[in-house]
Amino acid sequence: MALLEVTPHLNNWISANQGDAPWFEEVEFGKDYASHINKDEGPVYELHRFIWVKPSSPYIKINSDASISTRGVGCGYIMRDEEGCVIFGEAVNYNELKTVVEAELVAIYLACLKAQDFGIKFVWLESDSLVAVNLINNVHGTTPGEYKSILNQIYIVLASFEGWTVTHVWREANGVADTLAKMGGAGNEFIFTTDDVPANILSLVVDDASGKLYTRVKTQRKLPKHHVY
Repeated sequence: MALLEVTPHLNNWISANQGDAPWFEEVEFGKDYASHINKDEGPVYELHRFIWVKPSSPYIKINSDASISTRGVGCGYIMRDEEGCVIFGEAVNYNELKTVVEAELVAIYLACLKAQDFGIKFVWLESDSLVAVNLINNVHGTTPGEYKSILNQIYIVLASFEGWTVTHVWREANGVADTLAKMGGAGNEFIFTTDDVPANILSLVVDDASGKLYTRVKTQRKLPKHHVY
């Protein structure tokens, strides 16, 4: 199977200044791809490989996530520097939230507030909720009424930074924030800094910082136009 490099999925990689953040991704196609190029029968698979990308100084990167399950609603986020080292992280229980999108936006808001508290001037916010990212970036030009309040609060905090960007990342490369959100949803609330990162979180942080390749398998019938081959 041929291994190909591709550019980012533009609908999955959105930044406030319309520029693409650094990205790494590879795709591998099934051997039977050629027989399906002009046919509607049978999907072909794509094996996407990608990494968690470190921010470039002076930006601090904050990954956030939310979790809603029978155990409860949780929000989580983690702040890291250009080396992938932990600055601060938090797991919060937020059972009063009712929808996934609202919870994702609250997680981003909490992350923004903490960055402001730390006096950070340049922030790169990353979430695996494409809906939340698109809402903040006003991709569709309209805002559903139920999200206007939390979005306005986010915009107020973002205005205090000298530079900011909000982008989407696939869940596999958002594992730290995902774990924190699930822990918060289960009622395990805590904060940590550089010197007291929990062991289960630290192992994920090390994976990200070392450039671990994450994988997602997708199926489709046509070769996307953005592929380089």
